[in-house]
Amino acid sequence: MGSPYTNLRWRAAHAVIRNAEFGNLNVIEKLIEKFDTTNALPFHSPDLPFYYHHARFWLLISLSKIATETPLALAPISAKIIRLSELAGDHCLQKFYAVNTLQKIKDSDPSFSYSQELEEQKKLITPIGTIKREVGSSSRADSYMGRPDDVPEPELDFYFDYDFNNNEIDHLGGRFGIHTWQVADDMKNIIAEWERNVNRSHECPRNISSRERSYNEQQPYGYYLGYHALFVAAGRYVKAYPIIKVWSDDTWEEWLKQYTLSGSWLSDSIDYFPSSLPASGINLEAYEETPTLKERKCLAAQISDQHPLSDANEITVSGNWSDKEGINYRISSALIEPSKVRGLAYALMIQTPFHNYLPTKDDDFSDHWSRRGLENPLSPLIGGYRDESTRMDEYDPYGIDGANEWLQPHEDIINDLKLTFSNADGKKWITQSNTVVFSSRIWGAKFGSGRHRHEKKGSDLKCSKDGLEYLLQKRKKSLIVLIKAQKYHEHKETDHKFINKSAVVIMTANGKIRAFQKIPKVIKDGADKMQLHHRCGVMDCYDMVLKHLNK
Repeated sequence: MGSPYTNLRWRAAHAVIRNAEFGNLNVIEKLIEKFDTTNALPFHSPDLPFYYHHARFWLLISLSKIATETPLALAPISAKIIRLSELAGDHCLQKFYAVNTLQKIKDSDPSFSYSQELEEQKKLITPIGTIKREVGSSSRADSYMGRPDDVPEPELDFYFDYDFNNNEIDHLGGRFGIHTWQVADDMKNIIAEWERNVNRSHECPRNISSRERSYNEQQPYGYYLGYHALFVAAGRYVKAYPIIKVWSDDTWEEWLKQYTLSGSWLSDSIDYFPSSLPASGINLEAYEETPTLKERKCLAAQISDQHPLSDANEITVSGNWSDKEGINYRISSALIEPSKVRGLAYALMIQTPFHNYLPTKDDDFSDHWSRRGLENPLSPLIGGYRDESTRMDEYDPYGIDGANEWLQPHEDIINDLKLTFSNADGKKWITQSNTVVFSSRIWGAKFGSGRHRHEKKGSDLKCSKDGLEYLLQKRKKSLIVLIKAQKYHEHKETDHKFINKSAVVIMTANGKIRAFQKIPKVIKDGADKMQLHHRCGVMDCYDMVLKHLNK
């Protein structure tokens, strides 16, 4: 837990959590007993510094996670966790996690007998007040203004990384109306209490460099000192100064949120890798603008593990994965007016292969169609959201980017079918009679580090065929599915590095499933006359198709 490498600390945190799951509370107690130690002898060289603030921090993160899932498991050691909060001193994040853990235990344990101690610890990380100020009314010196000439430098000459000073240090000063240089001075004095032989963020007796990896992946000793000095300074400020609120999100809670995990972890959503994944076997080695009839049939088969499609019990309505040949498959779907099926299917088939796209999200159903004088033929089936926030557990090796954005049916569909979400056995949406209608999976793993860091991941959303039929009959709609296969040829000498092929599948309200195969000659001729940049957009293609179908 005191490793300079972030991924190892997360692995250690998961190990602590697994011990709690196995009932090994004695292991956790032994770790708690080590909380106030500042070395890890004999497991590291006495000539190298031990990152004990990291070790304390990640132990408390682990305890908070255990308390989220099984709070009563920690109830017998509540007194020891109170002690951890006291030992955390002014470190606001360590105290935050200790308090968070205790609160979860209290909420679940009627016999919890440390309420007074818990409230005392809460007060130590609760702002003493809030002052509202107008925009531009502050006289605070930010990171670009520097210290006054008549103010002496602190005893320790420590240089903070430029970005760290302009972001973390400046933001903390802004939250309390304190000059950035003053925050930096206070942090230097804190660092001097721990270490006087390091003077730069990038300095490290362990020879850890940020050239190959970012500070988020590994921390030189100097950066580690500055990182934790920030939270000790914050812990002191919150007891002495009110929050200065200019904007609505200028709160203590929003500041803490940048550095804490109060809800689920990215790793919580990860499912096991599927034992097998569909692979089409189509040829994506050479560029061909139009797939063959056989290739379209092979691609259409990707929407189910059962064949023929008429016998399928489940349909994959959304998905994204890669096979062992490096071919990436993307499946997207939406509900469509039956009378509009042919027009949109042909539009997707004549669209340029690279730009092939079926509008499926809420933002695709706004005024983009009406701007072209078109009536939108689609309504959304797939929902969910996009989380653009930076997460503290981004470098947890058991999580993947976007793990909290797993595929799910649209809110209107859930309400219409009166579905309830259940994660007792995977991520599923069930009816009142306990019948599974939708099921979602997301899987993946991280590999490499620094510029070589990459992920292998995939996801899918399946819907029962019976559930789809019921929905289509109730809405008087059809289902349109776009299956797109893409392969990237990094080292091939060609104008087409990306080779793409696609197929369009329709399911009607009576349960019939078919893939569109041939494009009428009149549509082909119209597509040939379109400017290339117009064929990139599905709406422009749809407009052209409607004009030719109506002739």
